[in-house]
Amino acid sequence: MAEKRNILPGVLMIILSALGVLFGLASAGFSAAGLLWAGINGTPSGFDLPVLSSMLLSLTIGLLNIPALALFIRKAAGKAGANKAAPLFKPATIALAGWAAILAAGYFISRNASVQIWLAPLTIAAIILPVWWLIEFFRRGFPRSTRTREWGTLMIGLIASPTLIIIAEIVFILVLILGVAVALGTGVFGDLQLSSLIENANLIEGGIEQLEEVLYEIMQQPVIAAAAFVMIGLAAPLIEEVFKPMSTWFLLKRPLTLHEGYALGLISGGAFAILESAGIVIQMDAVDWLTAVALRAATGVLHIGLSGIVGYGFARSAQEKRARPAVLALLTAVVLHGGWNSLALLSGLSSFNLPSGIGTTSVIAFIFMGLVFVSIITINILIRRRIKQELDAENTGEEIGEANPDAARI
Repeated sequence: MAEKRNILPGVLMIILSALGVLFGLASAGFSAAGLLWAGINGTPSGFDLPVLSSMLLSLTIGLLNIPALALFIRKAAGKAGANKAAPLFKPATIALAGWAAILAAGYFISRNASVQIWLAPLTIAAIILPVWWLIEFFRRGFPRSTRTREWGTLMIGLIASPTLIIIAEIVFILVLILGVAVALGTGVFGDLQLSSLIENANLIEGGIEQLEEVLYEIMQQPVIAAAAFVMIGLAAPLIEEVFKPMSTWFLLKRPLTLHEGYALGLISGGAFAILESAGIVIQMDAVDWLTAVALRAATGVLHIGLSGIVGYGFARSAQEKRARPAVLALLTAVVLHGGWNSLALLSGLSSFNLPSGIGTTSVIAFIFMGLVFVSIITINILIRRRIKQELDAENTGEEIGEANPDAARI
């Protein structure tokens, strides 16, 4: 039975990584076929930036799953080889210098409609490079985990975690919609009736501006606004922060050091940041490309830092065999994430009808968002300091033990 329990996780990881490769490459292939068909039939609209960017994102996800697939196949065959990996902070820093060149190139390309299609490959690189650097920056100086754990974490973060997060959020949204629909039917919202909402929904066909107007009108109703804040400020952060570092769930009953839990949490947050940021930037107008990429790089600190906190909390709970560190870390992440989301929503609503787009409430919201940002960085610095102290203490103990075995036993 023990042998089966050891084999089963590896088999599941092989299946999951194979599905990641298959769906990623297949999705990219179908998109490429669609682009070729559009070109053959002389349909220029088929070669738009979002379609090509989505195709390259799918291709990237498929390719990133290949190393995990190869590693777990070799491990299952008993040919794992050297599993410890070298530090990557220096290579990531060098790559970050290339990121500056990508941003510069992207800026000039975004201003020229005839070559904007080249923003597609630049978008994927511009999203991934700062995420990679942030992960390496936060875990610099710590021993690396095994290659199978790191690549497996990335694979789970790109495939399993987002799928479960989407399913859980859809279920919660449906429950909220059901509750709102019942309230609408009973006239709880006064002048706002279900029929008027359906009629106004037709304005969506006019574009994003009309959609924003409809959403703004709906959000004027206190109960609907409360439901939106519950979803964005509580439910979504809780669901995301629970599922993002789910790779650590499978290691809680195995030897999992604090620096490993922290680093794997960072990788999990990075995987989620890549998917979310790419999905948002792909939908933006080309002229807003540089601003969108820069803002998403800053938001990467949010996802990576919060998942690092939760991963560390999970590892400490496993080490100390008590739930308090994990619960405290999770609550901290949810409060900070929910605060960020709620402040962003509040800022958008308060400035919707203002000519400048910025009001007093928006300024206050931005200030508090800055405080949330600084808090995340500060907590990660404190976590790094504590991990470093414990690693130094362990290394000192080992050195004493090697120099004087009798003292070590004492």
